Amino acid sequence: MAKHVTILLAAAMFVCVLVSVSQQRPVTVSSVDAAASKTAAKPAPKAKPAPKPKPKPKSKLPNPAEEKELLEFLKKSRREFYDGLMAQKKTSDKRYRGTLQFAWQWYKRYKSLDLSLRTQVDREQKARIDIGKVLGKIKKVKSDSDRKKLVSELGRLVATQFDAQMKINQYKLEQASLQLSRLRKELSNRHAQRKEIIAKRVQDWLKATTTKPKAADKKK
Repeated sequence: MAKHVTILLAAAMFVCVLVSVSQQRPVTVSSVDAAASKTAAKPAPKAKPAPKPKPKPKSKLPNPAEEKELLEFLKKSRREFYDGLMAQKKTSDKRYRGTLQFAWQWYKRYKSLDLSLRTQVDREQKARIDIGKVLGKIKKVKSDSDRKKLVSELGRLVATQFDAQMKINQYKLEQASLQLSRLRKELSNRHAQRKEIIAKRVQDWLKATTTKPKAADKKK
């Protein structure tokens, strides 16, 4: 299994330029005078206001303190990923920043999980890595006895991964059920408060459509 983690950042830009050439006619003095008179009659165009600068998108990279926290976690709990990230940092700062951004977004979601669920996520990810290692050994093994042992180990790891995935899915199902229960309760409450809600909305619409007197009208 490859140790180095790489993220390929690719951008493609296609620029199409369309040029139309109008037919040119012989220029006469009268036509020049007419064009000059029309130009003089037209007022100078008003200068367009400068476009407002677009706000810079918020950086998804961690700040120095957050980066330190993330790296400490990866070093302790995701050693293979940490080693690949450090190797990437030495070769390409751009790729390192890209991977760091991905890892930080994942880590924020990971921290928001319940402790019991985090344990299952850890088990599932560790089993996935170990499965890759065992598969690499199976490709190289020669004796049938060693292959049999590795296949048995592969079965154990797949079972561990499966059980962890089932618990994660069970948690997701429970969260969805709770959310559905809250929505049903909210819908029931809104049905019970139908008249009050409608009356409140009518008043809001009336306030929004009432024109306020201008300052000049107030002086009169």
